Amino acid sequence: ADTVGFRAAFFVGAGVQDAVAQDAMSTVLSEAYVRKDRAAVKEALAFLVKITLFIAVLALIGMALTPLIAKGLYGSSKIGVYAGVIILAVASSTFFFSLSTLVLRVLYRIRAMMLLTLSDQVARYGLSLLLVFLGFGVAGAVMGHLLGAVVILFISFFVWENLRKQYSFLPSLR
Repeated sequence: ADTVGFRAAFFVGAGVQDAVAQDAMSTVLSEAYVRKDRAAVKEALAFLVKITLFIAVLALIGMALTPLIAKGLYGSSKIGVYAGVIILAVASSTFFFSLSTLVLRVLYRIRAMMLLTLSDQVARYGLSLLLVFLGFGVAGAVMGHLLGAVVILFISFFVWENLRKQYSFLPSLR
């Protein structure tokens, strides 16, 4: 489950958060922010939302195939189910997390960005370790990761909404 889940999580997480959001889009969004160009901010964030949704759809299609792939590679479709849950966790939390961390970076709110990123790690891995410690094994580790991702989804959403209230140039997600 680790290998398949890690590869899938890497595809969704690194593909959206790191390559697009954090690297390319931070420059575009920073420039728009400095110019106070609301239309350019909206356009940059809309691009990020679209690419995130596109990659999430691809990941969910991949998630549906993981039991078959794992059955062929490892002889157990259960490993694929575990990998699918990891993909679902990453895809669900990445959306608001990438938006929030990107905007925090552009606004130079590094402490808040660091706390959000740390919360992500603590929630996912802390809940995974807790459920394993409580005797739930691999299924507990996977479910802990999913529960942590849901927690981060909500925290990131509230961070986003708080930023939107403080900074009028940030558009509504609608």
